Amino acid sequence: MTIYSFLIRNTRQPKWMMYIAGLLFILAMATPVAATQTGSTCADTPERCVSYLFRSYWQHNDGLRTFGRAIGGSTVHFLPGNTTYYTQAFERTILEYFPGQGDAQYRRVAVGQLWYDTFRDQLQPVAAGTVPGTCSIVAEHRPEVCGAMLAYYHANGLQLDVNPFVTPTERRSLFGMPITPVMQWNHNGQTRLVQVFTHARIDYTIDAAGQTHVGLGDVVVDLLNANVALPTTPSTPINLLYASAGALLDRTTLDSHRTAMPKTGYWQSASDGVYVATSSFGYLDYFYTVKAGKGQKYVTLTVLVKNERQEDQAPVYLDYSYIGLLDSDGMRYTPSEMTKYLATPFSPTTIAPGNSVAGQLVFVVPTHAAPAQLEIQLANMDQFISRFVQVIELRVPAIQ
Repeated sequence: MTIYSFLIRNTRQPKWMMYIAGLLFILAMATPVAATQTGSTCADTPERCVSYLFRSYWQHNDGLRTFGRAIGGSTVHFLPGNTTYYTQAFERTILEYFPGQGDAQYRRVAVGQLWYDTFRDQLQPVAAGTVPGTCSIVAEHRPEVCGAMLAYYHANGLQLDVNPFVTPTERRSLFGMPITPVMQWNHNGQTRLVQVFTHARIDYTIDAAGQTHVGLGDVVVDLLNANVALPTTPSTPINLLYASAGALLDRTTLDSHRTAMPKTGYWQSASDGVYVATSSFGYLDYFYTVKAGKGQKYVTLTVLVKNERQEDQAPVYLDYSYIGLLDSDGMRYTPSEMTKYLATPFSPTTIAPGNSVAGQLVFVVPTHAAPAQLEIQLANMDQFISRFVQVIELRVPAIQ
């Protein structure tokens, strides 16, 4: 029983005690609200300052290290056609939330590009090898990423599924595309090495003890300190499609896939001793009795995975939640939980050499979307549990 309820029930108490009890009750009710608005509370538990619209996404992607602390609250933006979206700024990014768009409801503003446009005059070239180590081209017609920066790039990405293995699409969803090679940034009397990507900046610093530190830079903080106006219009979604070496179908045919995929034929890929194929695409408004959401449809398909390795080689493990569907607009989707209710669901399984499994999947995508690629993540069941990705290109003619 609270002090206030006790005094209310005890009518013999003097009136002044009743007034004090009432004041204590009001203060007790107000205190939690005031505490959640103080800077010290946000410093102790940064997730409290993340809007509930973004909190789960922020936490799921190691928010403090990936996005940084929240800068202000969320903002609603009104668009033509009675649609809205929400934004919230963080130290290293600006997140956008588009209600009712399933896996594609979160986007990130290209703050790396905006940062480069603002500070490019302060960037100076550096000699090759300034960041020691192996270099690699992570995207065609883009600068190389090297050494510790390359290791950081390979190890990090936004988590798009339940598989902790970082895929190229997940890296691209975090960093975007490289804009610059490694550059020296001279700002406010400080010098550091940076590499700028469309959606992020990787910083490379060496402390007084000679220790190397690599991490994401606080691009939004820099922009705000420079009094640069942050974007107030919806960002362009990141295109997550893999580069395709073969000739693709013409645009008219690809656009026709938005309403129907070919009824016959299949698409395939093979590498690392594993063969994968997909076929039997169908579009549905209803899955059993459950209607797809507004502006959405179900996509069903069949997948075959065959382990063609020798008997003494490793089995492979596959979980349907490790499979991603990329549409022709470059958006990625994970299988719907309704996959488990299919007649022959693609269940998690280990495939021994010489064996194969087949099953069905179901995705929920926008009504206008057309399947473009299937990204299949597999794990070698060896001592290293090494992982690899197979990509089936769907924008080529089906094999008959």
